Amino acid sequence: MLMGTVSGRLGWWRPDAGTIAGGDPRLAGRRFWVRLHELPLRVVGVRSKDLMGADGEPLTFDRTRYFVVGLSVVITALFAFAAMTTAAALMVGHLSWGFVGLGALWSAFIFNIDRWVVSSFDYDFDGKPGRAQRWGLTAVRLCIALLIAFSISEPLLMVIFRSEIQAALAEQRIRDVRAAGDEIRADSRYQMQDSPEARALADATAANASALARQRAANDAVDEELSGRGGSGVAGIGDRALEREADLRQADTEVTASAAALDVAQRAYTDKASRLADERDGAITARVREISDRAPGLIDRERALGALAQREFVVDFTQWLVRGLLFMIDLTPALLKMFSPQTLFERQQRMRARRLASEADRDVASAIQISAEKRELDSAAAVFELERWARVRDEEVARETDLALRKVIADHAHEVDERGYDPLASVGLLVAARRSNRTKSTDGEPDSTSGEPGGSTAGPRNETREDITLDDDGDDGGIAFDQPRRRNGAGRPGEGVTQLVGGRWRLGHPLVEPGAPVAWRTAFFAEDALDRRNRKKYFVVKRVYPVHGASGRPPVLNELHSLPIGLEISPFVAPVVQGGYDPDFGYFVVTPFYKNGTLAALMESEERHLTLHNALVYTEQILQGLETVFAERNRVHLDIKPSNIALDDRNIRIIDWGLATGLGIEDDAPIGYSLWYAPPEQVTATSGDKSWPSGRCDVRAVGATLYSLVTGAPPLFLEARNAGLLTERGGLKKHRQPEFERMLTLTQPATLDSFFAINEGWNREELQPLSDLVGRWLDPDPARRCPATEILSSAQSVALEDLRAVSAQLVGKKASSLLREVGGDRLVKHPLIPVDLPAQVPVPRSHHTVDTIVGEAAVGYKEAGI
Repeated sequence: MLMGTVSGRLGWWRPDAGTIAGGDPRLAGRRFWVRLHELPLRVVGVRSKDLMGADGEPLTFDRTRYFVVGLSVVITALFAFAAMTTAAALMVGHLSWGFVGLGALWSAFIFNIDRWVVSSFDYDFDGKPGRAQRWGLTAVRLCIALLIAFSISEPLLMVIFRSEIQAALAEQRIRDVRAAGDEIRADSRYQMQDSPEARALADATAANASALARQRAANDAVDEELSGRGGSGVAGIGDRALEREADLRQADTEVTASAAALDVAQRAYTDKASRLADERDGAITARVREISDRAPGLIDRERALGALAQREFVVDFTQWLVRGLLFMIDLTPALLKMFSPQTLFERQQRMRARRLASEADRDVASAIQISAEKRELDSAAAVFELERWARVRDEEVARETDLALRKVIADHAHEVDERGYDPLASVGLLVAARRSNRTKSTDGEPDSTSGEPGGSTAGPRNETREDITLDDDGDDGGIAFDQPRRRNGAGRPGEGVTQLVGGRWRLGHPLVEPGAPVAWRTAFFAEDALDRRNRKKYFVVKRVYPVHGASGRPPVLNELHSLPIGLEISPFVAPVVQGGYDPDFGYFVVTPFYKNGTLAALMESEERHLTLHNALVYTEQILQGLETVFAERNRVHLDIKPSNIALDDRNIRIIDWGLATGLGIEDDAPIGYSLWYAPPEQVTATSGDKSWPSGRCDVRAVGATLYSLVTGAPPLFLEARNAGLLTERGGLKKHRQPEFERMLTLTQPATLDSFFAINEGWNREELQPLSDLVGRWLDPDPARRCPATEILSSAQSVALEDLRAVSAQLVGKKASSLLREVGGDRLVKHPLIPVDLPAQVPVPRSHHTVDTIVGEAAVGYKEAGI
């Protein structure tokens, strides 16, 4: 209380800095009191200037409270130091410097934990006091105080009741000595009852007693015989008397012998008993000396104190009084903190913390926004620069390739002229008849043979060639290779004939049989003739344009420019190993051969089956591959379908970039499409229109592919069949082409949900997001198919994110439908499809011929596996 008063008085007295720095000797004492006043305040985490009001006057109540609390922390720490040092010394019996260090360490621990307790308070941002936190903190400190009270009170009580404890210890020592003597005396090692000497003495005593009894009996018999009372009845010495005397003499001899044996046994017993008595007395003496020499330990004093507390009420009461006093002293800082009213300083600190937290939140939000905007700006700038560089580089590569191809064509034309071929201008777009310089026909005209379909025909050539066929040599895939480079009988290389393409690729048989309308567009098995170490590694050589094609830059050369040569840009896109022009083969590209086939083959397989999870994974990989190619090459595929999705060992590979085109370039839009999978804008596009290609076209094709994988039929196939637009084989009827285009432009295909609804075992609720997503992808309107995206997001990336969100939702729900098999042989029930066709609206005529469309329809039907 005195210190609190001093604190209150000194709190408002503040000498100016000039006075203190002046070195006035009269102020030395006052400076000491000022520093002493600051110490308890610093202990609780405040400063004198923090306890000033808004008017500049000191907060007297707050100063007094914090001074008292801080002083209690200091006093508690000093008490902890003295108590721990004293307790350790009393426990051991002497004082050591190690105990001083232990006391200092314990004092520092108590000082810091009390300082933490009294200086901490909740900032209470919500206006509610944190009572639970405060009580929890106090409970921890309460446990520590109890531990301190019980551990330190015992040594102090031993000092207080020292004389009583010593008397109790002396009494206990006497009891211990008596108990030790009784224990040793009762020890079997010092007893004679079971010893050999005792048994020998007992046997000798019994033998002596038996001999004496026989002696008395013999003596009585002699007396009776001599007196005439027994035996013959005649007094005096006779034969019977002599016998009795002989018996008496024998008995006397036995008595003498047994007495001697008894004497020997008695001496042995006496000697052994004397030795055991000496040993027993020595053991008792040693035990008494041991008890007397042993100093009473802590446990002995504890037992003595406990016995005193049980016998004497005063000792028991004093014991609990000391413990309670120590407990209260150690808990004083926490009690002052808990039960003191809230100070104005704490309220100011809460307001200040609330303001700082609010400012920090605003700063963090601003920093996040600025960082996000900066990243977007940097990303946009990087994308713009990358796209600009890519466009420039693509144009450079395209021009260089075009120049090189033109040079090859010019050189080839020069060689054709030198060898005697007719110029292309005189025969049109197809191959002309070859003029022989050495052989003439009978009418003077050059002999000719048919070239490509539509070419002129004539009699047999004078130059004969051997027809070449490929036989299966037993290798994997049934591929046969031959060493020489030869032509067939018609003089046209290729078409399944063993030959070298590009000086490197040795061809085998075609992957599929060539068919109309583009028989020259054939893919062959091939092996790398330059790689002699790996003969089992096969490739696919695809002719993308014939030798004698149209003049100028063929549109199909886009396939050569779609992907970089010899570089894999995505694990989901089949890389182009090589591409170029061969005078005997035409334009070609080389890709790896994937022995697992395509998705179309997987759909038709009776041994392998797709689950919904597999279908979603394949679709995600397709979108990843399309997104990568669009981001790096600015290309869209425009021909995604199951037959163009090869199966690698671990993932899919997108193949056949023959219809691919770049966006924003001067090339004409591609010619061609795949029925059922192409979007309406691609099917109905007119020649010369360059505005329709976009990433949304690929999104529609991907949706159609996923639709086919799940239902077993491509979109609108059931609608077209019910409307009578298809032939028996599934091809589109020639005269119903306009009606199909109207259906494609105006009709939304049957939803996946309609298939799930009529086939048992499917959870429609958990699969509804997937049905909605596929339905949006198949929307005839490109704008609704893939809504307007951000400047940095492509349609492929938006579709990919949407698919991942739906897949994550299904996986998160642990949807059982993910493990169910899909396809036409699983979803066998088809929804009811209306047969009414859309209203008659004008639809632009396609730039494709009907023959081409019908051919593509048949191919699409076969690929759909229907």
